[in-house]
Amino acid sequence: MSWSKFCTANGVLVLAITPGTLVMFVEWLWTQPGWKKGTFTAPSIIDRRISGTVVSARAEHGLKLEDGVARLDATGSSSW
Repeated sequence: MSWSKFCTANGVLVLAITPGTLVMFVEWLWTQPGWKKGTFTAPSIIDRRISGTVVSARAEHGLKLEDGVARLDATGSSSW
């Protein structure tokens, strides 16, 4: 899970999926090693990682779109 590794490395909460954290995630992925020695993460892989992160947040954690911010409400339900 790239998102989990990113969160751990950067002190970001796993459910803090916002436009800003996704930009940070892209920058972080851009500098990660690629499949071949001496290369970095390919743009197509970055695209899949972002899509996977957002889809997982919605499907597994019930996050919903709301002003570009993912958060839990007072009842413990999540909103996005």
